[in-house]
Amino acid sequence: MQDTEEKYLLETAMGEIMPMKGVHLAEIKIGNKTLQKEEWDSHVDTAQWTKRLILNISQWITCKFRNTNYFFTQALTGHGSFTTYTHRIAKTVNNRCRYCGDTDTPEHTLFSCIRWEVRRGAVKVYLGEDITPDNIIIRMCQSKEKWDAGFNFIIKIMERKEQEERADQNRQ
Repeated sequence: MQDTEEKYLLETAMGEIMPMKGVHLAEIKIGNKTLQKEEWDSHVDTAQWTKRLILNISQWITCKFRNTNYFFTQALTGHGSFTTYTHRIAKTVNNRCRYCGDTDTPEHTLFSCIRWEVRRGAVKVYLGEDITPDNIIIRMCQSKEKWDAGFNFIIKIMERKEQEERADQNRQ
């Protein structure tokens, strides 16, 4: 294993990556089990959406600008105001997007739903290209300005979706 001055641990239960002393950069923790990076990569049934966003876990771990919060973690894990998730846990009656009728996945919400088209256009200016699940985190890790633009893009959408979902629930 490779030694580094600062060593990190991935806590996937909350979708958070947090610095921890004594853990090697190539180790990733899932619940109580510590995996080598190669094992993490080979787990095809574990956190596929998160792995798609974080294509390069070493870049993610060493990103100096990285911060997370409740809404960012929801987007990163796919657990939140996505009807594919809320339908799976029997919170909603279907998995359709409230804005356009497509299947409401994290990818749909962040990267294709017409409701968030203006926000995507604005973040494109900061990140320098169209955003996709395969490039957003890579671009965000390039600079503090790009991190802030991508982070705010994600959390503003997630906050707004949750607000609108709660408003609808209160009307019923």
